Amino acid sequence: MELQWCQRCVLPSSRPWLVFENGICSACRAKDEEQSVDWFARLHEWEALVEKTKKLRRSYDVVLPVSGGKDSIWQTRVCLDYGLRVLAFTWKPAVRTEIGQYNLEALKRLGVDHLDFTINPKLEQKMHRRSFEELGADSAMHLGVFASVQRYAYLLNVPLIVWSE
Repeated sequence: MELQWCQRCVLPSSRPWLVFENGICSACRAKDEEQSVDWFARLHEWEALVEKTKKLRRSYDVVLPVSGGKDSIWQTRVCLDYGLRVLAFTWKPAVRTEIGQYNLEALKRLGVDHLDFTINPKLEQKMHRRSFEELGADSAMHLGVFASVQRYAYLLNVPLIVWSE
């Protein structure tokens, strides 16, 4: 497969799960679709979901996957502002940056519990190699996050997962 570049944002086709149509990547097309979203209606849907979730009175209302990047604190803050009890979840990468670690510590200082999931390094190495060989990109961590977040939400009886990027 030949490497492509988005005609708008120059993301490469080697990025996992990026799909190209007429030279434009799916991330740019998603951005275009945002213009047609009724954000006021979406806010009301969110508020209704939050109220329904809080009425269940679970130990945690939401599992929130976080990386330690800039969006993690914002997402956590929004959930806390709505009164949700947050369990932050990170699939710990093989190498974590100093600023990423600092941001994860900041999340905990906001008042959330944080599960920093680490797997056997030998298994992790096999996962990275296989995903690279089969998918052409190192997507093992992303696949691990998707599977683990759902599993922990189920095991801990957490009714809501907030996915965001």
